[in-house]
Amino acid sequence: MSGTTARRASREFDASEFIDSPEMVAAYLDEAMADGDPKVLLSALRDILRSRVFSEIATAAGVSRESLHRTLANGRDARLSTLASVLRVIGCRLAVAPVKGARQNRGRAKRKAVDKKRA
Repeated sequence: MSGTTARRASREFDASEFIDSPEMVAAYLDEAMADGDPKVLLSALRDILRSRVFSEIATAAGVSRESLHRTLANGRDARLSTLASVLRVIGCRLAVAPVKGARQNRGRAKRKAVDKKRA
């Protein structure tokens, strides 16, 4: 071997290359939703849709390709009905789970409301 070191070209990480099963899709979306930032969820959906035929998903979800692109653009609010349709097409659904420690917060809020009524 010579004294030179061979360099490999690097490329940007693309999550869509690794989202290859329904379980991976669900886990990826679950983590994105756990973040709590809608922009993170929309970004994750974009990654998933890049791994598939975008126009076919849009059609099956009942929205135009352009509308779906706009919906998933950073900084845009997506309609719940659009998100639910897209998730259904890719084999997922929205779900709700309790946040750790939420029960305590609910109890405090309830006590404050009762105290306020008594005052």
